[in-house]
Amino acid sequence: MVFEAITISDFAIRKGDRFMLSAPGRASEEAELISVDTLGFNVKPDGSRAGRESFSLVFRVNKTWSLPQQTFGISHPILGTGEMFLVPIGPDAEGMRLEAIFNFV
Repeated sequence: MVFEAITISDFAIRKGDRFMLSAPGRASEEAELISVDTLGFNVKPDGSRAGRESFSLVFRVNKTWSLPQQTFGISHPILGTGEMFLVPIGPDAEGMRLEAIFNFV
């Protein structure tokens, strides 16, 4: 994944897809992309609009997830591999939710 060029559109069409997450000392785990939400365009100090739209991604992993927020390896068969900082935001009825924020200025 080339995060320097990634946009909300790259993930919006992947909602429902499975990604693999990895962390040091732990087996890889499957995560479903369950939400892709716009955060709008930030305004630069000079008053101009940021070139890319900020957005959030929410993934769901199994209910027994107990890792803290950290940078995880992430891979997808089409988007490729990279690293993403994920924050646990609490469980829902199906598992633990993890969020990543992409904030562009």
